[in-house]
Amino acid sequence: MLLIDCGGIFADDSKDKLMRADISLQAMNIMRYDAMNIGSMDFIFGTEYLDKRSSEISFPYISSNLEFDPKDFPSVSPYVIKKVGKIKIAILGVLPEDGFDKLPANARNEKIRIISPEKGLAEVLKQVKGKSDIVVLLSNLDYDSNIALSKQFESIDIVLSSGNNSSCHDHGEDKDKGNKDKGEGKDNKISETAKVFQIPTQGKYIGQLQVSIKENGGIEVTMNKQIKLGNSVPANKRITEIINARVAKTWSDKRQEARKKAFDKMHEELREGLKQTPEEFFKKYQKEREQYNKNSLRKKAFGKKHEELMKGLKQHPEESSRKPQKEQEQYNKNSKQGGDSK
Repeated sequence: MLLIDCGGIFADDSKDKLMRADISLQAMNIMRYDAMNIGSMDFIFGTEYLDKRSSEISFPYISSNLEFDPKDFPSVSPYVIKKVGKIKIAILGVLPEDGFDKLPANARNEKIRIISPEKGLAEVLKQVKGKSDIVVLLSNLDYDSNIALSKQFESIDIVLSSGNNSSCHDHGEDKDKGNKDKGEGKDNKISETAKVFQIPTQGKYIGQLQVSIKENGGIEVTMNKQIKLGNSVPANKRITEIINARVAKTWSDKRQEARKKAFDKMHEELREGLKQTPEEFFKKYQKEREQYNKNSLRKKAFGKKHEELMKGLKQHPEESSRKPQKEQEQYNKNSKQGGDSK
């Protein structure tokens, strides 16, 4: 069995996307992935990040249409050959030629260039010729591009991709929707000429493809199934521990960063204060003290008003209506006494 990913696992718009990327790679390592194609958005943290994380995982990054000097990006390979029983499987990978256009400038590496998938595959297929029994292409392209590549390169036996096109599972999809939300495996119809298989994005499904080699050397896809990763799939204890530990560390780092910013601000204000003359410092101190007193009075007045409001809410409606009347009577009495004194 091979466990492989078509790429784009870092395509996340959340604020904690770096944390999610770290956890994703650690989880894939625990699950013993065999290879990961690099998608466009997997460069979001730069090649340095991918190189650094590659030393912590046991599976390789694959990309067949990147052009670079190996010393500038040592963690990626144009292909990898895996052996399953007696069968040798060559795994290739491609990403869109305009993939870097979506990246921020600080994530791009000018020493690495994306060439056309056609040009990259033409060269890599020469290298794997005669070395494998099956050639599998992991693609980060759209469905139409995958179909075009499968027709252009007959030596590619299977194209695996991720995307949202519901017609991309093969040349025909099972119309039975009975298992849609039950977390069960859904079998797709298999066409004899099908070479392109696609699975939905965002990790909501895992695709299961079973292949056998015919006596004449061709391949036969005997099963094409989508398994929904819902609540029916039990959580992995080790991965759960990693998530909890990383979330806790992230929040701890954020608290430390907030404390550091507060300290740096106080330190800067102190340095500025030391540059002032005694008269300037005292004047500034008085101004800040006055502002503090005003804020304290406002806070005290607000607290009193809030307390009165809470007491009023606890009163009976009749008592509540009599209170303003009593206050008005007391006000009139005080005003009359003031007039008499004059």
